[in-house]
Amino acid sequence: MKKSTICIFILFFVGYFISDAQIEKIGKISKDEFKIKNSEKYKESDAVVLFKERKTYYTADESIGWRLVTKVHERVLLKNKDGFEHATKKIKLFTKRNRDEKVSIKAYTYNLVNGKIKKTKLSRKDIFKERINKFWFEKKFTMPNLSEGSIVEWEYTITSPYIGNISDVIFQKTIPIKYFEAKIVIPEYFIFQYEASKYYSARVEINTRPRTISFSNKVRSGGGWVPTRTDVTREHIELNENVYKAKLTDIPAIKEEPYMNDIQNYIGKINFELSGVKYPNSVRKSFAKNWDDVTKTIYENSGFGSQLNKTKYFDEDLSGLVKPAHTQKQKINLILNFVKNKIKWNGLYGKYTDIGVKKAYNKGEGNVAEINLILTAMLRKAGLQANPILVSSEDHGIPIFPTLDGFNYVISGVEVLDDVILLDATEKYSQPDVLPRRAMNWMGRIIRKNGSSAEVDLFPKKYSLNHKRVNVKLSDNYEISGMLMETYLNSYALIFRNKYSDLSKDVIIKKIEEKYDGFLVKNVRVSNTNKLEKPLKVVAQFSLENTIEEVGDKIFFSPLLFLKDKENIFKSDIRHYPIYFGFPRMDRYEIVIDIPSSLSIEKIPKNTVYTLPDDLGSFSYNIKKENNKVFLIVETKINASIIPSIRYREIKDFFNKIVLKHDEKVILKSNK
Repeated sequence: MKKSTICIFILFFVGYFISDAQIEKIGKISKDEFKIKNSEKYKESDAVVLFKERKTYYTADESIGWRLVTKVHERVLLKNKDGFEHATKKIKLFTKRNRDEKVSIKAYTYNLVNGKIKKTKLSRKDIFKERINKFWFEKKFTMPNLSEGSIVEWEYTITSPYIGNISDVIFQKTIPIKYFEAKIVIPEYFIFQYEASKYYSARVEINTRPRTISFSNKVRSGGGWVPTRTDVTREHIELNENVYKAKLTDIPAIKEEPYMNDIQNYIGKINFELSGVKYPNSVRKSFAKNWDDVTKTIYENSGFGSQLNKTKYFDEDLSGLVKPAHTQKQKINLILNFVKNKIKWNGLYGKYTDIGVKKAYNKGEGNVAEINLILTAMLRKAGLQANPILVSSEDHGIPIFPTLDGFNYVISGVEVLDDVILLDATEKYSQPDVLPRRAMNWMGRIIRKNGSSAEVDLFPKKYSLNHKRVNVKLSDNYEISGMLMETYLNSYALIFRNKYSDLSKDVIIKKIEEKYDGFLVKNVRVSNTNKLEKPLKVVAQFSLENTIEEVGDKIFFSPLLFLKDKENIFKSDIRHYPIYFGFPRMDRYEIVIDIPSSLSIEKIPKNTVYTLPDDLGSFSYNIKKENNKVFLIVETKINASIIPSIRYREIKDFFNKIVLKHDEKVILKSNK
């Protein structure tokens, strides 16, 4: 566009997007929409999205350039009080260097009162701004005057200077959507690639249409130093726009299922990624052609690669730290633990540094990138082959195509022979190859000094152990008391430490009693909480209630006692999503039950072994009686971190057999 000395910029959009008719107009609602509350189709839902409309387009202004505009219009029926949670809306907005995304909001609540629609407008004072972190804030509101059967409606428009950041088009929720429509209009100058989710996908229709931008220049001239005449000229810019459209009806609610990682990995959505820019009379600038291009671009960012070359700030600390180490393993553990204790994680994700590694080190606080790039640099300086690994956190989804925005997290990896040892110093209780769940999201990408990159499996290689030893004694009065000794290793230990380490003894006792049915704790001791190189151990002295069943002169009880599974966690007939166990695991129970001489052991269950195909898992049940004691060893193994949904029926049947086996009884007979 030409710039004049004095100009007034006026835009005219020919065949432009904002002239398209809306599905519905905000503030206009019919009584028929309230009737959907009684629809048989939605009887299992607490709320229903009657419709959702999403429009994204670009505007232009000579003084500020392009702006990205996203307009959302949504109407939701709240069937009952449990559905009221869907009357709260959070709009996430990005900010950087005082360049904020802006949002305007209109919203109403409708109630049918005595056959008439009563409308209540959302007040501006009920819209709150909350800071999430340095880069994100949100506008949040809860609709007023709610009652069972209310319909809530909002329309908001986000104007953003970040023209390459088209937010995901999300067309699935935890409640059903009756009708959804989206239209994304992109000028030909901006080259995007898109991908629809595979678990619930939308057919995207793509068309090209012309657009004309007209603007007028007002130029004053003549009369020497004093202008005496005003000339107005009009210029036109012709370009094409790519139009992406999607329409869906009767979209089912996405439902949380057992052993499912973050729902954002599976929810129905369309992702847009800016891959290049091509302005008239210029060469196309590409941002990401393949994964090597992506990693090269990230590595060359000043907040990434160059940060790894800075070492003077830690040289003195490192030289003293690694002196006692004689092996690679010792060096890794010493440096990992030092960084974890030296720098506190501020809760911010990111693949780039915020304040820089030196400042974060001296301050003792930093984001994910700062902490794990410091870790990588220290490992390299100590002579280890360490490199950063780009990760998409669990709640960020899975990058399907080469994309700069696909990664939002970075960990460290030490390459040893054909293996990569994974490290994350943001997690207080992490160990080598024991990552926090947020970082275990399928595959990461290691970036080496020579510029090469490769995929890295983020799922743990080590088995995690949950070993419980139980010694109990049954009294002549049929009371049970005993000792529970638990041992946790690897990811199981990490989970326990995060859950219980900061709790008082009384709170730990309460939580253990809530975990096991009929379990009354007399005393508990937890050891090795902060000694990460050792197994975490829990010892509890207890008594049991409601375990024995008396029928005549016989006594029945499950030898698994309080450890038995009462029901199969997998209940649905069909599963669309992978079964996410997170890490290979072994649950091993060793139980010894001392029977009084007043009773004899009449019958015990049979020994049993169940296996899953392709060595995915196994279950063994070994029981014997000896000297009026019952000895039981039960072992359940899952050998894969994640199992595809096509194996769901086998997994469900496997766990159903386990539940039935757990319920089998030892039968005792009175000798009196």
